[in-house]
Amino acid sequence: MQGTKGAELHSELNLPVGSLVIRKGADRRIEARSAFTESKLLETLQRFSVERVYICGVPTELTVLETALEANSLGFTTFAVEDGIAALTQDAAEVAGAIEKMKDAGIELISRDELAG
Repeated sequence: MQGTKGAELHSELNLPVGSLVIRKGADRRIEARSAFTESKLLETLQRFSVERVYICGVPTELTVLETALEANSLGFTTFAVEDGIAALTQDAAEVAGAIEKMKDAGIELISRDELAG
């Protein structure tokens, strides 16, 4: 939720000048499971003719999953960066299920090294 400590960017994250930060979760009444919900993400991606989306974040079993599935359904080639996502649940089966849903939808899981390469 915007305005909370959990919504802050990590203090060691160094964004290049000109970076865009797209926020979600401004309305406490709306459960924004996907980064596309209640945000300008789709509009921004379309404005810059983006074709590929790389998903990082938490939690894997909710926001990462929903964002990846929505990006994929909107026609973006979608990747989840395995070492850039983390679960909140301790339920390994739930996390594995989320990963399988992404894979079944055609979302490729890649590593940070593959992304940089």
